[in-house]
Amino acid sequence: MIIHSYVITCPDEVDVLPDCLNSLSEVSDHIFIADGGLGGGSLIHCARYTRPIAEWILNQSQFGRDCCPGTEHWRQTPITIMANLFKDPAHQRNWILQKMNEHPEQPDWIIWIDSDEVASWELIRGIRPRLESLSQDVEGVYLKWLTLVQDEQHCVEHTSNWLAHPRIHRPTTGRFQGSWHEHMLIDRSWCVQWDVRVIHTRALFTERLRVQRGHDAIASGNTPLWADAKMIDVPRGVTWPTLHWPDGERETPFR
Repeated sequence: MIIHSYVITCPDEVDVLPDCLNSLSEVSDHIFIADGGLGGGSLIHCARYTRPIAEWILNQSQFGRDCCPGTEHWRQTPITIMANLFKDPAHQRNWILQKMNEHPEQPDWIIWIDSDEVASWELIRGIRPRLESLSQDVEGVYLKWLTLVQDEQHCVEHTSNWLAHPRIHRPTTGRFQGSWHEHMLIDRSWCVQWDVRVIHTRALFTERLRVQRGHDAIASGNTPLWADAKMIDVPRGVTWPTLHWPDGERETPFR
């Protein structure tokens, strides 16, 4: 079984991107990165990092190159980095999916996560047995989200349940419609659920949010993201690889 993965990202995500790529290297046979640069469609109001991903990655200890261009890898998993000026998530996802479809080696499955996400250990350890158990007519697999907040023991209740789109799907079965809050077009009658988590850190690292997106109130412990948000304990049995907190981050009380 061949599994490919992708992430759409930009230079200002490099303080969390290594954990994302580490995670993808655990579950896939080839990682594809779409670098959106400083495209005007981004929600990043104040970019802290501006070097293209293809330049940034050269200084990362997890990155390597065997002998010539085209042999790059991240923790021994082949990696392909492509640049496409960011317009919105739907266009960027469709663009990278098309590029992956043109690759000479085609996978049995594709998995995608975002820069500020990692796969749980339960997903990592169970993905291949789970996919091998599915019949050929299954086209997509829904996973659960877990949005961390305050610390690594708590999450936001209403953003820690089933995701709206299958994060695992067969090649050419899905594409995206719209722009922001993009909608995945896939035949949901041929999709199944798998009760494992994708861990989301966007609301955990509050200093990044404050600078990137101008959410000053986040750093003071208020809840501008979701006025009705409720913090709950992380469910038992959900675990994930070590998260590397960006410089300047701290546990911020959730009020």
